Amino acid sequence: MHCAASVTVRAPIDQVFGWLDETDRLKQWVSGLEDVAFLKPGVPRGAGTRFLFRLRERGRMTAYEGEVTAYRPPNELAVRLSSAHFALDVRYRLASRDEGTWVEQTVVLGPLGWPSRLMLPLAGVWLRVQQARQLAGFKAAVERAAGLPRRA
Repeated sequence: MHCAASVTVRAPIDQVFGWLDETDRLKQWVSGLEDVAFLKPGVPRGAGTRFLFRLRERGRMTAYEGEVTAYRPPNELAVRLSSAHFALDVRYRLASRDEGTWVEQTVVLGPLGWPSRLMLPLAGVWLRVQQARQLAGFKAAVERAAGLPRRA
């Protein structure tokens, strides 16, 4: 299952990329994010960096194993998150525009096993709703931090 959405954030590209790359900032816009723990702290981030992503979903803590699959600041960041049932490939592409920074989020959701395949249509609906909420929250957090008034 593939979902893509984009948003324009009224801030410079370097500043916007930081909101995708820094754990403390992620917690301000990723709903339910409890922690991101890098498996080799202090090692420079790049493709191949592994981490644990802990997220509170529907009242339960879910741990995802993660790996950075592309890291090209300030234009691209991609990760693969895996849980017991699903693998999620998330890619952010950024580009400078006159009005700010264009951000595209692409998500590919894949089931891990036949029970997950049965849940895929429902998971896809949930994913699209979450993607819209997440991008709106991302845009609001970055623009609020930049001191910009919220637009309708």
